[in-house]
Amino acid sequence: LACVRDVEAVVNIRKLLKEDVLEVKKLYLKEGTASLYVAADGRQNFDVFVTDTTDTTSSAFPFDWISAEKLSISHFNVGYTDDVSHMQVRVEDFNTDVKASLSEDSFDGNVKINLERLFFHLSDSTEMKAALQDVSMKLKGAMDGKVFSGSLQCEMPMLDFEMDSLHYAETASVR
Repeated sequence: LACVRDVEAVVNIRKLLKEDVLEVKKLYLKEGTASLYVAADGRQNFDVFVTDTTDTTSSAFPFDWISAEKLSISHFNVGYTDDVSHMQVRVEDFNTDVKASLSEDSFDGNVKINLERLFFHLSDSTEMKAALQDVSMKLKGAMDGKVFSGSLQCEMPMLDFEMDSLHYAETASVR
């Protein structure tokens, strides 16, 4: 399912035990690979938690507050195959830096992404390839159930998109 060469995590244990706050000071994942698979019958290799189908109560947010001062993922590769929808996705050399705070009803965060290669293929279509460099997003807002309302600012100074060996977007600046 997944393999990560280096993992470093710093968690404020006192806040977790006394205040029910998950405060992650740092989480670094370096040089990893994940292989996700959905079989034709819908079974998934990443569904690692046993679910209780008899429980009809709504699930509650497990912590009063989550704060991630620094999340960094570098040189990560992901493969995803879905036999139900006949889709294959491959992500090569994914890098991100995230700083965020999340509660049951609000979100505030900054995200930076570099993605060297993204391959997307449906069995009845042509493979698409993309690369993103220096993507920067800022999110701030409130959550009402599954609905997010607030602001999203995204800057994408470099995008390369190719299909059938034709470049549809190359070194574009999107704001």
